[in-house]
Amino acid sequence: MSRKFSASIVLLLLCAFLFAAPAAAAEEPAWRFELTPYLWLISVDADSTVGNYTANVDASFSDIWDNFDVLAGAARFEAWRCKWGFIFDGIYIKVDQDSTVQTQGYGDIEAKPDVRLNFIELAAAYEAYSTDLSAKEKGPRLSLQPYVGVRYSYLKEELNLQPADGGDSQNFGGSTTWWDPLIGGRVVLSLSEAWQLGLRGDIGGFGIGDAAELTWQVALGANWRFVDWAALRFGYQWYYTDYSNGESGSGAMAFDGTLQGPWLGLTFYF
Repeated sequence: MSRKFSASIVLLLLCAFLFAAPAAAAEEPAWRFELTPYLWLISVDADSTVGNYTANVDASFSDIWDNFDVLAGAARFEAWRCKWGFIFDGIYIKVDQDSTVQTQGYGDIEAKPDVRLNFIELAAAYEAYSTDLSAKEKGPRLSLQPYVGVRYSYLKEELNLQPADGGDSQNFGGSTTWWDPLIGGRVVLSLSEAWQLGLRGDIGGFGIGDAAELTWQVALGANWRFVDWAALRFGYQWYYTDYSNGESGSGAMAFDGTLQGPWLGLTFYF
């Protein structure tokens, strides 16, 4: 287990302990939970490298409906008590698309890259600042919630090469995993009991150990709580990662690019 991962887990456990400890108030506050399954309708612009081959993956929104060449499903869980929160976010992404592969010394070859990306994010959050923007009892309210955590990433890449001379196709592939430390924050504007607007962003990786050189994420969203126990959520999200396993030749694996698109989810409160 790497020092980076160990330190991140210790930090998360410390935050969880603080957030779970009884508040100074006479009555212990209740837990609040949110579960949000959502779909992310992504487009992809990235370079996917396996061994000596690098394929450009350029998939647009229309490819989602073209034999489901691009799929992304996710779920987010949050647990809050007082000002402390714990966040879990899991995302599954599949990209399967015809492309042209750049090879080292052999020119371009037609290929079909098959990429799987799984992200699992664990973070501890804190409501550091909140204020009423109106004198009304249930008027607009603004809050700031910084968070710190780790993101586990699983990458599987396969390339099916189609030689120009019509010969037999060749398959190359592999998989790898890594952990990224991350730090970020969220700004929430509560317009009323029913409507909220949010902006969330984080940055991570920093090339520490086996982590990515850089990752960043930005998400905009709106929340319509149409009943006490459920809300409709929608918005737009960008995610960038620049990862390489540090090897060269046949053992090289890398993914460098941006995923972006609208998302739509349903939140359940309990």
